Amino acid sequence: MSTATKPTTKSTSEIRQSLEANFTRYYKAFSGFLKTPGTIRDRCFDAIADPALLSHLIFANDYLKIPPVVSFVAYYGDEIPEFVKGQDDYLKKGLGAFWGYVFRYILEYENAESVWVVPMNSKNIKTASIFTGGSQGITIIK
Repeated sequence: MSTATKPTTKSTSEIRQSLEANFTRYYKAFSGFLKTPGTIRDRCFDAIADPALLSHLIFANDYLKIPPVVSFVAYYGDEIPEFVKGQDDYLKKGLGAFWGYVFRYILEYENAESVWVVPMNSKNIKTASIFTGGSQGITIIK
């Protein structure tokens, strides 16, 4: 009898609906993040609406051990400004909470491990989480 996990399929609309309905249940301190207009929040929603991009974030997390936050800011490059300590803490931590929710509660990864990411980005992000214990073969569809 095989103990391998069954492949999972998630739609982009299912991901967005879950975020809008349940994000604040798990991340109360960031209840305003999804309602805060601006580039970071907008790009987060763009990313979860793009099955190819989301699949790349999953691949980078699973096989390259690059946290989704780092892949996200690298993908959007100049659109994501450098975070200023003391001024952008809520946005920076909200970004981490956003991707933490997606990976832990939607994609159902079991574990998160904070890793040092200063050499991986130029946006003043010092630590970010990689996620483990997820389903093998997650497919993201429109």
